[in-house]
Amino acid sequence: MNYTNILYILSGLPGVGKTSIAKSISTILKATYIRIDTIEQGLRDLCDFDVQGEGYRLAYRLIADNLKVGNSVVVDSCNPWKLTRTEYENIAIENNREYINIEVICSDIAEHRKRIEERMTDIPNLKLPCWSDVLNRDYEQWDKEHILIDTAGKNVDECVNELVDKIKNEQNYILSTDRMFLRKLCETDFDDLCEILQDKETMYTYEHTLSDEEVKGWYDKQIDRYKKDGFGLWAVIHKDADDFLGVCGLTIQNINEIEYLEIGYMFKKKYWHCGYATEAAIGCKRYAKNVLKAEKVYSIMRDNNIPSQNVATRVGMIKTGEVIKHYCNMDMLHFVFEIELSKM
Repeated sequence: MNYTNILYILSGLPGVGKTSIAKSISTILKATYIRIDTIEQGLRDLCDFDVQGEGYRLAYRLIADNLKVGNSVVVDSCNPWKLTRTEYENIAIENNREYINIEVICSDIAEHRKRIEERMTDIPNLKLPCWSDVLNRDYEQWDKEHILIDTAGKNVDECVNELVDKIKNEQNYILSTDRMFLRKLCETDFDDLCEILQDKETMYTYEHTLSDEEVKGWYDKQIDRYKKDGFGLWAVIHKDADDFLGVCGLTIQNINEIEYLEIGYMFKKKYWHCGYATEAAIGCKRYAKNVLKAEKVYSIMRDNNIPSQNVATRVGMIKTGEVIKHYCNMDMLHFVFEIELSKM
C-alpha cells in the first residue's frame, strides 16, 4: 500500500476527536501534520489581529510546499464549507497529488457535549468553544463521497484502525458508474475470480478453464500490471449490494509487435444480460480518455464471442481488423474493435 504524496483532509466539528485521530494517523502514515488551530492561534499571538480566513490561506501554502517535495500531509481543521473543501482539493490537484477527504463525527450528542465541556487545550492561549458555540457553528453538509469516521463509543485506536482500513479501500478505488464502482483486485477476491475463470460457459471462447494455480497466476499478472502500467483489470462491485460482479479494466496487449490499449471485461454468469459489462466498459473508456489521455482504445475478442462484440458496439466501437492470438496450443481468430477518444 502506497501512502506517499497524498493530502489527507480531516474535517469535523470541535470535540469529535478529530485532532487525536489526525495526530495518530500522521505518525502511522509518516506524514506532515498541519493543524489550523495552531496556525490561527500563532497569528493571534504574534500579529495581534482578529484571524478570519488567514489561517486557512497560510495552511494552503504550507501544504503545497510539503506536497511539492514529496511529503504526504495530514491537515486537521473544521473545514466547514464547500469553499474550503474545494480549496484543499485544488492544492492537491495543482501539485499532481491525490487527496482523500475524511469527516470525523460523534453521533452520540451526550458524549459529544461531555467532550466539549471536559476537554483541555494543548495550544497556549487558545480559547476553546463551548457547547452552544458548537451547536451554532456554520457547518455545511457534505455533498460528495468521503470517508466517514464516527467516534461515538470508540477509543482513538479503534477509530484509527477503522480509518486505516478505509484509506486502504479508498486508495484501491478507481472509478464509479451509476450502479457500480471499480477497484483494484485484492487477495480476498480469489474465490470470486475462481467463479469466473473456472466456469466453462464463461470461459468457452478460451476453450479452457483455469486451475487454482492458474487463477493465482492470473491474479498476480493483474497486480504486476498495476505496478508496471498503473492499470489493469479491476474488480467490479455493485454499489448497493456490495456484490463482486466481475472484472473490467484496461490492459496493454502486444499482438504481432503492435501495442493495443484494450478494454477487457468478464462477468459472473449470473450477472450476464444486466448491462453491467457495457456500463463498466463505458467507465473504462472515459478513464482512458480523461486520466490516461489515450487517443484510442480497443477491444479484442474471438470471432465467436458475439456477446463481447455486442458490448464493444454499445460502447461505440467499430470493427477495424482481425488478428490471430495463440492460446492453449491453438491459433484463434480475434476481431479488433476500436474507438477514437477525441471524437467522444
